[in-house]
Amino acid sequence: HGLGLGHSNVDGAVMEPYYEGERRALHQDDIDGISFLYPSGAITPATLEVTTTSVPNGTDDVGYDVTLEATGGTLSYTWAITSGLLPTGLILNTSTGEISGTPNTMGTSNFTVKVTDSSDPAQSDSQALSIIIDEAPQAGSSVIVDLVTYDTEGGKDGKKHLSIIIALVDDLGGGVSGASVSITLTNDTSGGPWVGTGTTGASGTVTFQLKNSPSGCYVTTVTDITADGWEPNDPANTSAEFCK
Repeated sequence: HGLGLGHSNVDGAVMEPYYEGERRALHQDDIDGISFLYPSGAITPATLEVTTTSVPNGTDDVGYDVTLEATGGTLSYTWAITSGLLPTGLILNTSTGEISGTPNTMGTSNFTVKVTDSSDPAQSDSQALSIIIDEAPQAGSSVIVDLVTYDTEGGKDGKKHLSIIIALVDDLGGGVSGASVSITLTNDTSGGPWVGTGTTGASGTVTFQLKNSPSGCYVTTVTDITADGWEPNDPANTSAEFCK
């Protein structure tokens, strides 16, 4: 009963509703009942599939959102791309199996996804999938500086290298790649100003680094961007202050 079995009408079963002496060995009927309630075996790939494979034509929404599914196991999974690549701009949530984002390339992307039972890593399954993006991404009409962030690492004599990361997005929220970005970095106590120019990558970010940066508080100002839709007087072109 503790395992969820009811009484059985099979003579000799432990779950027979009559006491006929101590029984320490399971009857096949008991085994069949427990196996039915607690099935074992590998995760099945029957429902591990992309349910939508293309961005519809003629819409303003180029966002992509689909959740992969798996059956079997404990119903708690982790997901991973083991070969191939998703279309640029899409990411896989390794906890939920959701693929989402704004694709910025056309064509077919082939990849293999692996699902693993979170409670029993020995149970896993893989499947080859494809995503087709059959409509050209819609370009935003304006470009803004979405974020200016800082990081420090390495360095010598107590002066860490300072990294400044600039992120550009368009008015649809997509990263702006291939844009030339120029900045001026100032320090309110010592050194500078410093200037630099770089180009945003596929994710719409570009990183500048000041090696062995002196102590003090820094402000980054974006002085120029070469990209369609950039307005020089964009009020978001100056970062918050960063002190080290």
